[in-house]
Amino acid sequence: MAIEPKDLLTVLVGSYPKLRHSFVVNAEEWISQEGGIEACALFRLTADCILEGFTDGNFDGAGELFGTVERCLTLGSREVADAAATCFLENVINTPEIGQLAVHFMGKLSKQHCRAWDNFTGVVTPGL
Repeated sequence: MAIEPKDLLTVLVGSYPKLRHSFVVNAEEWISQEGGIEACALFRLTADCILEGFTDGNFDGAGELFGTVERCLTLGSREVADAAATCFLENVINTPEIGQLAVHFMGKLSKQHCRAWDNFTGVVTPGL
């Protein structure tokens, strides 16, 4: 059964509880006009949250979160998988000093996507 956008709140907060506060405070960003969930917006907020934690030297829960991102890449609907890749992984590795730290928590598909992104942009993320 595919992970759909409607599942993301439970899936993401379940793996990384720190997201709950950010999702509540920023609800205007991820709730669509029709009342649905904007997957890309949730993954952008998730990237912001993990980047903030890494900047502060806090890696608690990172393994679980990156494991969930990997599951979204493999089991997610097309919308969820695309959002996990473009709105989370790309945002994380586009922050050079943090991206190389994140590589240690990434699964196989996450690393493959990030290598492809590096090839596209001409950037080299250390550790990939």
